[in-house]
Amino acid sequence: MIRRLSILILACASLTLNAQNNGADEIRIDLSFTKRSLAQVLKTLQEQYGVNIAYDHALVQNVVVALQVKNLTISQCLEQILANTPLTYEKVGKNYIIIQRPVTIANAAEVNTPITISGKIVDESTDETLPQATLSIAGTHISVSTNNDGHFTIFDVPSDTCTIHVRYLGYLSKAIRIKDLRASDHHRIGMKSDATILNEVVVFDEYNQAVRVENQPGSLVFNPKSLRSLTALGEQDISRTLQLLPGITATDESSSGMTIRGSHPSYNLTLLDGMTIYQQDHFFGAFSIINADVIKDVHLYKGMFDAKFGGRASGVIDITTKNGNAMRPSFNAKVNLINAKFTAEVPLSKKWSWFIGGRRSYTDMIKSKLFKDLFDIAYETNDQIELIPFRIKNDIKPNFYFFDINSKLTYRPSSRDVISFTLYNSRDRMYFSDSTARTDLLGTYPISRSETVRWGNNGMSLRWSRQWNERHYTTIRFSGSNFFRRHRYQQSISFENTESTFASNISNRVEDLSYAFDNELSLSDKLSVDWGVQGSRQRTGAPGGYELVTTGDFPDYEKEDYEFDSDKSWLNSLYGAVTLPVLKKIKTYLGARLALYHNSTTIAYIEPRANVQYALTNALTLKAGYTNSHQFITQNFYPSEMGTISGANENLWTLSKLNDPGNPVISSNHFTTGATLRKQHFTYDIEAFYKACDGVIIDEDRNSGTTTAYGVDVTIQKVSGMHRGWLAYTLSQSTQQHPFILNGQTKPSWQDQRHEVKIVNMLTLGNWNFSSALIYGSGKPYPKYLVNYTRDVNNVITDYALQWDHSNKSRLPSYFRIDFAATYTFQFNHTQALEIGLSIHNVTDHSNIKTRAIDRNALDEALYTFNEAPASYNDVALLGFSPSISMSYSF
Repeated sequence: MIRRLSILILACASLTLNAQNNGADEIRIDLSFTKRSLAQVLKTLQEQYGVNIAYDHALVQNVVVALQVKNLTISQCLEQILANTPLTYEKVGKNYIIIQRPVTIANAAEVNTPITISGKIVDESTDETLPQATLSIAGTHISVSTNNDGHFTIFDVPSDTCTIHVRYLGYLSKAIRIKDLRASDHHRIGMKSDATILNEVVVFDEYNQAVRVENQPGSLVFNPKSLRSLTALGEQDISRTLQLLPGITATDESSSGMTIRGSHPSYNLTLLDGMTIYQQDHFFGAFSIINADVIKDVHLYKGMFDAKFGGRASGVIDITTKNGNAMRPSFNAKVNLINAKFTAEVPLSKKWSWFIGGRRSYTDMIKSKLFKDLFDIAYETNDQIELIPFRIKNDIKPNFYFFDINSKLTYRPSSRDVISFTLYNSRDRMYFSDSTARTDLLGTYPISRSETVRWGNNGMSLRWSRQWNERHYTTIRFSGSNFFRRHRYQQSISFENTESTFASNISNRVEDLSYAFDNELSLSDKLSVDWGVQGSRQRTGAPGGYELVTTGDFPDYEKEDYEFDSDKSWLNSLYGAVTLPVLKKIKTYLGARLALYHNSTTIAYIEPRANVQYALTNALTLKAGYTNSHQFITQNFYPSEMGTISGANENLWTLSKLNDPGNPVISSNHFTTGATLRKQHFTYDIEAFYKACDGVIIDEDRNSGTTTAYGVDVTIQKVSGMHRGWLAYTLSQSTQQHPFILNGQTKPSWQDQRHEVKIVNMLTLGNWNFSSALIYGSGKPYPKYLVNYTRDVNNVITDYALQWDHSNKSRLPSYFRIDFAATYTFQFNHTQALEIGLSIHNVTDHSNIKTRAIDRNALDEALYTFNEAPASYNDVALLGFSPSISMSYSF
């Protein structure tokens, strides 16, 4: 039924393009070819005889035919042409559809005994390995995926006459007979990354599928190349793309963190070639910390992650970077209104390749309107730039820039081994200074102030992977990463013959050293075993101090250094998992992770993991899963007086301390169930989830409580054709509770958002690429405060204090935004191309509110008076209509 429906769709599409054809089967064909590609033969039939033929280019691209026909009908002609190929045709009305010839296991077994085949999937133009590619055997239920190095093994293949279908996101699908694979080439299958449309025939293919919904619950895979038309503020942004996926909040546009199913972004594990990335964004949340141009593959787990992942309570974002072009040098340069970036891929020899990519903003040299708008939002809501006292917004003239750089050296000593070394570095730097004069009863005296804030990530990863045989695959990795933030404030005051200089320093750091020994053992196409040993040493600290130097008539000197929360811990883990068939159509994953956490004392945590997938039909899969995990390092977040939970407090990471309620171990239990329906051009997915986390810090007094999140994610995705995209809807509720706050009542958490809708469209028309994204979200909570005033003996107000009411019952207005982007590509030759793009953020200029901040100025006016001022709040607006242009050149 599904195949019939697909054929009908193909026929209808073909009919719309070639409606002029009539009586095709009455036409008599005279053709003679000695040796010609099937694609050329079909094109000749279309051009000379006006026959409607629709086909998947991947099916015919490697087929060569010879024929001599005279006075035959089109049906007779096609039968003769396809007689000795793995293809056949079906006729729908006056249209002919080329399809795969069914291969039954019984018939194949008569020819040959079952075989096992292993190999590698690569980009045919660069030799870049392609992870998470899917391979299936035509006419069977056999299907596998490649690992992180593009290796695959297929067991129990009925015959070497069978055809393998290969699909990878952003690439043209491929069909190839097993006996046509070259053993001398170690069964390497090359994939083309560009789409192909022959003449006026509509080629229905999954080459440009944007996102693949996995059968594993809560799992998604995408290749940034397939989503390059989705630009944000002038460039493709990996965080903004992820936020458009179901179950991830997209309404906080000033943060690049991933709020997955009601949990704060710090509860996610972000891996870049195995190294942990702690800081997620540049420019106070406007841009992702990772350059999309360096990424090869992203695997997102919204909670149901494998046993090999641990140390976080919510999700996993596993990012693999490019190895680099191993066949020829290639380069790319891009520029937009905020930054410029480049990539270079250089083959050093047959076994060595090098990739490097860099990005730097020039906002310290050119302050565009977009920069000023972004900085204004950060100024209003971010504690990192709210630390200079007495300053006035209109006087701010900040110098700010950011950069990041990725480098990867890859060595392939043999067809079974890959050794890679990755380096990563990122920085943000803001500098501000001003000079003014103050006048009081003592006179007038000059004041000069300066403030510098730096933050960023460093990381390295050394990885060796080996395919020992067709069944056993091993990866050994050593990695290190650190996050740092340094703030320095200096103020000098001159009065008569005395000058006083005050300087303060505050910093925060996280150091992470880790190792991993991972193994995959495939025993059959449905039975596999994974196991490994992993470990890490983490160190945190917040050193700081101040210095006061006075010169002149009254010399003085003071200095104090301190270290806040300096700590270190060790986490060693052992994991194992088995994937096995319970029944013919049921696939089960059972795993567990033993985590040994040491911080002054050692305690063991056992984390069970399980999921099951039931293929009810070839198209419909039911799924369910459970994950238990623990988190041993926490990023502090709680309301600030500016009305936001994003601020300097978020940059303070602290390690969990056993039996310390202010630094607890976070425990998470996550349940998911759902179904996936795959049609010819559409994928439908629905998942219901429930997640409970214990040990979550919920206020500035470091009270830890319990948060829960439950809801439903719904996805409708168009996976192929010139028009692609998806609709994602999330219905959810997130709550938090503490036994001693509000008498233990359950209240909304900061991440609570009842509804969120995202509609993404991507359209390819020749050299044009268009995209749009519509985002709607119901209002989130914002913090409200009680104002407690202090009076002196004369009843004059001398001070006030703010107390958060903890109820989170006040809500922001709903969020609504439409983005649009268009790019045009000038393709000069196979290697040279110029791309010009326009992107518009918030096309309708809708007024969206990030938060509501308490008005401190109104409260300050009540000081030294008798009248109390009620708490009032100001809206902090997000970006309005914001166009940006970009240009990219590849050579």
